[in-house]
Amino acid sequence: MIAHTQKTHHGYVMFQNVGTSDFYALYLVGFTDKVGDPNSIGMFGSGFKLAVAAALRLGIDLILYLGRDKVTFRTTKRQVKGAQIEQLVFIYENPEGGVKEIDTNLTLGYGAKDWKQPWVVFREVLANCRDADPRGYEVVAGVEPRGREGFTRVFVGATDEILDIYRNIDSFFKEPRAAMFVCDEGRIYPKGAPDGYTRFYCKGMYVLMTHDTGLYDLDLHQMPINESRDASTEHLFSHVLRLYDCCLPEIKTEIMRFAVEKGQEGVQTLENSLYWSQSRRPDAWVDAFRRAFPDHVLCSFSDVEYQSMVRMGRKAIRATRELYRLLSAHGVQTAEKVLRAEEEAQRQLFVPEGLLQAEYDRAFAMVAGRLPEVNRLNITFVRLPPHERNVAFVTCSRARGEYQFSETVLKSGVKAIAMALVDALAQTKSLSGKCDLDYEQKLVEMVVDCVDE
Repeated sequence: MIAHTQKTHHGYVMFQNVGTSDFYALYLVGFTDKVGDPNSIGMFGSGFKLAVAAALRLGIDLILYLGRDKVTFRTTKRQVKGAQIEQLVFIYENPEGGVKEIDTNLTLGYGAKDWKQPWVVFREVLANCRDADPRGYEVVAGVEPRGREGFTRVFVGATDEILDIYRNIDSFFKEPRAAMFVCDEGRIYPKGAPDGYTRFYCKGMYVLMTHDTGLYDLDLHQMPINESRDASTEHLFSHVLRLYDCCLPEIKTEIMRFAVEKGQEGVQTLENSLYWSQSRRPDAWVDAFRRAFPDHVLCSFSDVEYQSMVRMGRKAIRATRELYRLLSAHGVQTAEKVLRAEEEAQRQLFVPEGLLQAEYDRAFAMVAGRLPEVNRLNITFVRLPPHERNVAFVTCSRARGEYQFSETVLKSGVKAIAMALVDALAQTKSLSGKCDLDYEQKLVEMVVDCVDE
């Protein structure tokens, strides 16, 4: 079952922290003193055991010193139900020459499904150093194994893969001093590589990479990780938005500019995938938009809206659906509002006279005879611009029953006016536009009567 790596060995990488670990804690499955510690990475009581099994499977040398006492690892064959297994053995040696071997209840197959790469060994040893001694731990390459009183040292065989991780350690572990922004929700880092991917960390440890193009690499302190030290994409966007909500105004402006401009280019980004309407600080994002795009009008991805703004000589910018919902709901000027104001400016209120007034009065009396609720409507009359000539009426306020009937519908005769009144009444009856079944049936009968007159 041992699958040795075929890479050159270049001495060892040493991981050191102050304090001497308890030998028995190394192999007692489920034991950990980190549960409930908000700053530690470990929490399951299985990490080091899994790292030992992974190192043996991969053929990576692993030597541990607890002060001057040395711990090494091997396997022994066992027959269990007719199958041969490799059982892990921990070997404890003190400076006086005493040796004690502990047959553990771990097998070489422990964690084989998820703990497959040299990175998992490096990660677990470094994570333990950081948890035990977050400020004073050391990682040094090119040293030979030996103990030091009062320190715990782990020596990992420096294969090509281990050395590559050592040289690129900043891609796997993120220190706070390199962060652009730090808060209780996490940290924001500049992108480590221009490969289009986004790397995610939990308490400084790499746990996930997605294909989303993003503006930063992100350390999300509250992001849950599993026993394999991996994170899922479940609730990922919520964690990112909470972190972005806390960041500085200048960073918010950069995020807003990136999200909107990439959205216009048709590039799918992490930032455009966020559930922006769930932001806890919408006003701050409105300010960020106004700083990023001063004097711009916000458009949806409607070509009609965009071209209308161009025709009017306005600066137009498009936003994806979630961003549009957030910004339009909190005061950003939108193309929809501009177009509505332009339309309303072209409408002319008037008072019908002669035949138009007579036709309207006759239609109103016809509807009121069956549906007296129509008397609650507040109807005014308007001349609409040419492109709206086919509009029967304009809804001003359903709640107050306020409508503007067009000159066009008044010229269309009693039936058209009566049906417009019935339609307006149906809207007013329910803000959702739906009526109860009995009332709906009355409206149907009213329409039929109008058509049959």
